[in-house]
Order: sequence, then C-alpha cells, then structure tokens
Amino acid sequence: MQQVKQLSVITTKNDLSVEYFKYIDGIKTQIFNYDDLAGIKNAMVADAIYFRDPFVVDYDMGKLNEAMLTLEKFNGYRIDNTHTLEDLFFEDKWRQFQVFSNFMPESWLLSDYYGNGSVIIKKRISSRARDILFDKSAIDANKYSEYIVQAMLNISKEYRVYVIKGKIVSTVSVKNSKTESQAVKVDHVEPISPELELFCEQVMSKLPGLDFVGLDVAEVDGSLVLIEANRAPQFKKFAQLTNTNLAEQLIKSINL
Repeated sequence: MQQVKQLSVITTKNDLSVEYFKYIDGIKTQIFNYDDLAGIKNAMVADAIYFRDPFVVDYDMGKLNEAMLTLEKFNGYRIDNTHTLEDLFFEDKWRQFQVFSNFMPESWLLSDYYGNGSVIIKKRISSRARDILFDKSAIDANKYSEYIVQAMLNISKEYRVYVIKGKIVSTVSVKNSKTESQAVKVDHVEPISPELELFCEQVMSKLPGLDFVGLDVAEVDGSLVLIEANRAPQFKKFAQLTNTNLAEQLIKSINL
C-alpha cells in the first residue's frame, strides 16, 4: 500500500474549506473549479480526486456534467466513490429522507403537502442553511417539487459531527439553529457524548462508501434527530477552533 502524493480537488469559488487541502505535508494539491474544463483535464495526473460540494453556488447542471465526463476515465482513487453526476446529488434532502427515514423528522415534498401547523420548508438542494423558509406563500407554485416540508422541531442543541473513513471525530461543533431572524453558525466545540457517538454510528451504517461526511444532528425533546448528512462538508470554523486540519486527516487516511 502507498499513500496519496498528488491530489486534485474539483470545487467552487465559495468553498470555504478548500485552503486546508493546499498545505498538507507530502501532498501536491491542484485545485480546479467545476467550470474550468480546460484546467480539469490536468486533474488526470493525480493519485486521488475529490469532487467537493458544487451546491455552495448557483450551479449549472450542464457544466457539472461536463466536469464529471471530462474525468470519466480517471482510474485513481475517487474520494466518496464519485463517478457520475448522480453521485453529487447525495445532497438532495428528499433522497436522504428515503435512506434515513428512521433518523430524520417526518418529511414531505411540498408539492404533496396539504397539512397545517408550524413547519419549516427547505430547498431539496442547498448549502449552509440557505433556502430555508417558513412561509409557503414565498415560493412559486411551479417550484414546489424543489422543496421539502418538515414539522417545526423544538431544538435544544444542534451539532455538526464529522466522520472520516467511517471513524467519528471525537470533537464536535455546536451550532445555533436557523430561525427567521438568525443564520446558522458554529458557536463552540466540545467532546462528543457517548449517546451522540452511538447515534452517528447508526446513521453511518446506512452510508457505506463515503469517505468524509458531516452529520447535522439536533437534540429534540430529549432525543437525537438527524437534520441532514453533508458529503464534502465545510470545516473552516472547526479548524480555527481546534487547530485541526480535517483535510489532512482525510487524505492521510487514504491508502492506494
């Protein structure tokens, strides 16, 4: 076995964590944007390739597909086993509910929801808690299929838990929750509790094959609930608070 020496990262200009991949001892890293098709061809020389989350910006399906097709014949290590455009759409919250229904709050497509009461409306594919709404009237009826609906949760605490190659990182970020007047942000870090670790192990048992995941988990009325799972998560604030480079841990954990 040998370790990665050359890494290619395909990402976007809004990837807040990409800098942490540039300075890993013993690793030569190239960074390309999804719309840089000419540059992406050079990614073929790497030992490993990492398609980061493309949904932190307004994405172009055609350009995403072209980027994937440009590297279709890459035969090195593919972080998260990403081979096709379909693999990037792990971020779709409705698809996630089909996998994690035992762990997530009850969810419906907005186009199929006719209930009443306090709900939260989320775009199926978004990033950093963008496109979270509380009023159905703010959405064009023709776009209802792009959103899911969940009951409003009584969240007492919200965590971001990182998992690298199936191993749960022992320190977790604690976040404030999204409200109509408050954005989501990391407040502090703390050691993971045995209960939270066990819950995340159960969630990850549904996700074989992913190398780096960020699990958003909430305490709700004394129980733990999965809000969503993030492939290629952001971790800049975690790195600042802990002086820990999760990018380095990820790449150094890969054996070829």
